[in-house]
Amino acid sequence: MGLKRFFFIVYLLFQFTSQAQDQPDSLASTLLWKIEGEQSKVSYLFGTIHLIEKEYFSFPKLLEKKLLKCDQVVLELSEIPAEDQVQKLLQLDSGYFRDFFTQVQYDSLIDWSKKNWGMSPTLFNRTFEKLPPFAFSQMTTQMKYLSNAISYDRYIMEFAQKNKLKIGGLESIETQVQLLKNIPRELQTQMAMESIRNVAKNDSLFKLMQTYYMAQDIQALNELIHDKDANLDGFTEDLLDHRNEAWIPKMQLEMAQASTFFAVGAGHLSGKNGLIQLLKNKGYRVTPIFLK
Repeated sequence: MGLKRFFFIVYLLFQFTSQAQDQPDSLASTLLWKIEGEQSKVSYLFGTIHLIEKEYFSFPKLLEKKLLKCDQVVLELSEIPAEDQVQKLLQLDSGYFRDFFTQVQYDSLIDWSKKNWGMSPTLFNRTFEKLPPFAFSQMTTQMKYLSNAISYDRYIMEFAQKNKLKIGGLESIETQVQLLKNIPRELQTQMAMESIRNVAKNDSLFKLMQTYYMAQDIQALNELIHDKDANLDGFTEDLLDHRNEAWIPKMQLEMAQASTFFAVGAGHLSGKNGLIQLLKNKGYRVTPIFLK
């Protein structure tokens, strides 16, 4: 299950009720945090999950109120990229999808796709020919959950557009895609194979992740990411730590200019290299807002 855990982390990097209050508790279980500093406007940091089933989704009035207090919204990306744009960026620089697998493995993927998606071998070859194995792993989850799922990023972006709030981003889609393409070849191959071999366990992990998110337990989410069985092989630093460090100066610049509502994957919040601690290291006062 470790390799599939790697994939689900993307959704952290990836429930509330109507009442809340600001309280100083650095270890609090909450997804919403207030940021205050001498040279900045009062801002907020909210942890999202990039894909969640509808029954787990909640966006209370208090959260809307805090969002509307801000002058702008800054997400990981400034806009939701079009599918064809992502597909183009994901294209392998050299070689083909099938080069990552033995013939037996490749035949297994084709058979599974025909049985579960009704995808003919011809269509399978055409669809994945120049894509990395990660794309197949992603598709196994999206095909199962997307019709009954919501993206917090899209919801927040549409809310901001409706209320005429400025929208910005902390990084580019090119940066995010390149991180995924940099996953070692062997790891990508194993991820693709596990996505069809351990379906029940993968479903269990996705449910667990959503349960932690609904409980706003950012410590549990952090432990899920850093679990010793996750087989991340150093990619925790690439996916989280290095990105967090790169985001801090951008966040500082945004907060110096305007009150900002930051919305990033919940996996970026906690831990010694998480955004909350990094902001505190820079002298900001970061306090939890409990949504109960």
